Amino acid sequence: MACPLAAQDTSPRARLYDRLQVSGSLTTIILNTNIRVDPANGTGTDIDAEDDLGLDRSKFEPRFAVRWRPGRRHEIEVGYQFARRSSTRVLDRDITFGDSTYQLGATVNSNLNTDEASLIYRFAFHTRPRREIGFSLGLGALFLDAGLDAVGSGGSVQFSQSQKLTGPIGSAGLYGRFLSGERWYWGAEAR
Repeated sequence: MACPLAAQDTSPRARLYDRLQVSGSLTTIILNTNIRVDPANGTGTDIDAEDDLGLDRSKFEPRFAVRWRPGRRHEIEVGYQFARRSSTRVLDRDITFGDSTYQLGATVNSNLNTDEASLIYRFAFHTRPRREIGFSLGLGALFLDAGLDAVGSGGSVQFSQSQKLTGPIGSAGLYGRFLSGERWYWGAEAR
């Protein structure tokens, strides 16, 4: 869903092609994460976040964006996508995460946040009054925050290990937007 800041007219076409938009949306993110945090001496365990830690493979998360359209086919967007997961799981193997080793059978609380800030350029190669389809190129930053807590009897945390990292990312993909009624549109993007 999008909320236009400046509209040239009130026709349905104006909703897809406003010059400036601020939008908030609820997106489905599909995740498949492998992570390894090495200790000071040695090598950490390659961890499949979904299989080993029980984190969700897909999740609904909020996304916020500001879009500016310098021309009918061109668009520049600054956005922020949230991607935050947590779970509690009994381990079925030993895991070394940073300077801590979590033993087989241990109960662990895990969290993995992989939020993304992005700057995206889009070019619409197909434009019609009620739809547009195009490609996108993006640059951004991935904010990784991973942590594991060993949980003892009674639910108290015995020891904890966490790691934060910010890294650059790039993306390329396709997108489409389709007007639905007079006030709403839906969109899909794969980058």
